[in-house]
Amino acid sequence: MQTVIRRWHEMIGINSVNGHEVDLADYMARVLEGFGLEVHYSYFPEDTKRERPSIWAVLDSGRPGKTMLLIGHLDTVGVNLPNWRTDPFKATEVDGLVYGRGSMDMKGGLSCILSTVEYFATHRDEFNGRIMICGVADEEGLSQGTYQLVEENAIQADYAIMAECRYDNVAVGFRGACIAAERCDHVQNGGQAVTFLDAQTAAACDGRDSVCGTAEHGNRRNKIGDIVGVDVDRTE
Repeated sequence: MQTVIRRWHEMIGINSVNGHEVDLADYMARVLEGFGLEVHYSYFPEDTKRERPSIWAVLDSGRPGKTMLLIGHLDTVGVNLPNWRTDPFKATEVDGLVYGRGSMDMKGGLSCILSTVEYFATHRDEFNGRIMICGVADEEGLSQGTYQLVEENAIQADYAIMAECRYDNVAVGFRGACIAAERCDHVQNGGQAVTFLDAQTAAACDGRDSVCGTAEHGNRRNKIGDIVGVDVDRTE
């Protein structure tokens, strides 16, 4: 079995459902250390039990140049066992397809990152600059792992490849979202809500965004909520 496939199967066998990332973080750390890299652990403040680390390491060519970031998330969504016909934590091939929690999102991508780093760790003459590797926690939640790495100023890169292999093509760029909200004290005529929505929409939408306005705490069609918000979803 190819190493990239073997590691993929091994990672599927590790339960890293959101909230339990530590075992997969340790797995990736061991592999990266086997390439001779120093692995760093990062914990966000809410992780008081230190069970949800993100990890990062750097492969340096020894020559000046730019830094490429290879990044992926360690966690998966949860498991509803009655909906599974196979063991979600065992890579199972059926009719040429591999089933297991995280097989696509995104342990296949993580395995590809490891194989890429393994190659360049033994072929440092083939690149300049640095390759940074990040495995982050809580992507399926609030992305606290990534935010913590940014807070620590750990991520320093010129380019990035997110190895989430959902499609059969390479996407240049990625979607992002911006969420704004405001509490309105006097909304009986909807004036503040409309003003806020108009201002946020004008500021955010430049022809590339999909803007959706929402009102909370209003449970009838003729009742205006006291919280109004705008979700901006950038599509390119």
